[in-house]
Amino acid sequence: MRNTDPFLHFRGAFFESAALFVGNPSASSDHSRLNRSFCRLSNGRLALLLALLSCVLMLSGKAEGQSTPATLTPSSGTLSTSQTFTWNNGVGVTEYSLFMGTAGFGSTNLLNCNETKATTVKVSIPSDGVTVYARFYQLINGVWQYADYEFTEPGTPMPATLSPSSGTLATSQTFAWSNGAGPAAYQLLVGTTGTGSSNVYSSGSTTATSTTVSMQAGSTKVYVRLMQLIDDAWQSTDYTFTSTEAGTLTPATLTPSSGTLAASQTFTWSNGVGPTEYSLFLGTTGFGSTNIANMNETTETSAKVSIPSDGVTVYARFYQLINGAWQYTDYEFTEPGTMVPATLTPASGSLAASQTFTWSNGMGPAAYQLLVGTTGVGSSNVYSSGSTTATSTTVSFQPDGATVYVRLMQLIDDAWQSTDYAFTEPGPPTPATLTPSSGTLATSQTFTWSNGIGVTEYSLFVGTTGFGSTNIANLNETTATSAKISIPSNGATVYARFYQLISGAWQYTDYEFTEPALYALTLQSTSVPFGDVTDGSPAYQSVKLTSSGMDAVTVSAGSVSGTGYTISGVSFPTTLNPGQTATLQIEFDPTTPGLSDGTVTLTSNSSAGTTSTIGLSGTGVSTSTYEVSLNWDAPTGTGLPVAGYDVYRAVSGSSTYELLNSSLDTTTTYTDTTVQSGTSYVYYVESVDDEGNQGPPSNDFDVSIP
Repeated sequence: MRNTDPFLHFRGAFFESAALFVGNPSASSDHSRLNRSFCRLSNGRLALLLALLSCVLMLSGKAEGQSTPATLTPSSGTLSTSQTFTWNNGVGVTEYSLFMGTAGFGSTNLLNCNETKATTVKVSIPSDGVTVYARFYQLINGVWQYADYEFTEPGTPMPATLSPSSGTLATSQTFAWSNGAGPAAYQLLVGTTGTGSSNVYSSGSTTATSTTVSMQAGSTKVYVRLMQLIDDAWQSTDYTFTSTEAGTLTPATLTPSSGTLAASQTFTWSNGVGPTEYSLFLGTTGFGSTNIANMNETTETSAKVSIPSDGVTVYARFYQLINGAWQYTDYEFTEPGTMVPATLTPASGSLAASQTFTWSNGMGPAAYQLLVGTTGVGSSNVYSSGSTTATSTTVSFQPDGATVYVRLMQLIDDAWQSTDYAFTEPGPPTPATLTPSSGTLATSQTFTWSNGIGVTEYSLFVGTTGFGSTNIANLNETTATSAKISIPSNGATVYARFYQLISGAWQYTDYEFTEPALYALTLQSTSVPFGDVTDGSPAYQSVKLTSSGMDAVTVSAGSVSGTGYTISGVSFPTTLNPGQTATLQIEFDPTTPGLSDGTVTLTSNSSAGTTSTIGLSGTGVSTSTYEVSLNWDAPTGTGLPVAGYDVYRAVSGSSTYELLNSSLDTTTTYTDTTVQSGTSYVYYVESVDDEGNQGPPSNDFDVSIP
């Protein structure tokens, strides 16, 4: 209800001086003197004073605990043409709103006095004798409440009368009804099907007092109903007329009406009597066709149309709307020029798996059909376009090498004619390959796959959670042969599944790539075996660390675990620019005999993971002056000559044997120089023939080293 304008605006109303009371208005005569002293303040000063005293009024009401709504005076009866309303007897009221109108409670067509502290208003009241509805709002303790009042305007309601009220109407007839007193709204209905009909015109509810209606020619009776909303009720008056001037309805004729047309042809049809709308359809595929022009429901009486120069028949259907009914006349013409059938491209040869045919060089064809088959001339088991105005199409072929029969049919001058062609299908299908097929991808990677034969569709799924995943790309069922894909820079493995539709069946190939990494650390090896290392004789191996990402990688820390292992050669932290390497030296110096495992741990900002590890393994071997000499007899009765022997050894109590000789021992003796003091061993020997077959094992031989 807030009005942001600092002054109140409403139709035919103004504020006079207001009486103001502070405290209890019945307390003493001083208050009445105060009232009189303020009653002639100007409107501007009064508004300011009201604003200053509003808090006092609110506090006074709260202090006394009273809230009494004001009453509107007058509260009923017939109003004067300049009516003053007052409401100064309320207690605890901080703002008022008064809405007055003739369209029901809350209507404001007479007054919209919104959120004011004034207690009087003068309103100009029409003299139409209708009911006036007043809604009086008051803001009490922050809550708006209202009371409704009902009054009567001075004067007597008088319905408006229609002008004209009878007679013959013009083709464009203006009706007026501005002489009434009391109507709040109007409706005008115009029809020809009976009293109250509106098939010609309906205004809807309006406050306008005139309108212009288009009438049909002829002597038809027209029914007009003028409805008026008076004192919140609709009442109506009916009138009867005759439509338009007398005379005979005459359809227009089309000019020209026959013959050969120009390339830019003007048609006219201005000689009719009674038509109100026209439609002109021009085409080459029969009466009613519109492939040349479609001029629909217009009041224009001429049209310029571009005519092809193909020499074929042009069919024109000319519609006219007369007395609400459409009627038409057909005309026949000839295009300029000479008819020339289109030819097919290609016209012979071997077809591609996905072959495009075109036929755009003809003059005169209004439509085409393309039939493609393999079962004889005119067959269509491969493709049939149906009737079309397109001049190209793409057809998929099986890679069978068979003969293909193509028939191009053309509708020329309303008759179909055809030309036949013969081709050869492509050879056996060959799946396309994905390029690239491996390696590290770029952040914006283009994949191509254009080298297949017989492939009709492709799908490419790219992701990091396994083959068939699509969290990077999902290119599904496409005829494209390349795709540019954004690749994350995390150094992770990328899985690509490449589908191809060949002979109606989907098949796929999987490819594996590596994402680029913004920061990447590549290790030359992730496992370093030292083998046997004699106590007191340390062994050394090195591993290269390479920055393989797009930006410098920082190795912030390095550590090694495992007995006998140390690292050197790289100071931590160290930063490697792209392509730069550093060599990490690993030493194994066992202090006791036996197997020793270890791990090198490197911490970096690599996108693939902050921790990289290198597994270490080695066996400490004590310096020993002992050796075990073995000898055995060659086997007999094996059937094949013995090529050599394998010697096996296990620590006593263990079931795990190791092969001691790296190549076949061709003699019947072997000396083991790797025994350790204080250890017991078990040996056996197996013979091997020329074909690599092993014979049965020998007996076990046990030995204990002091």
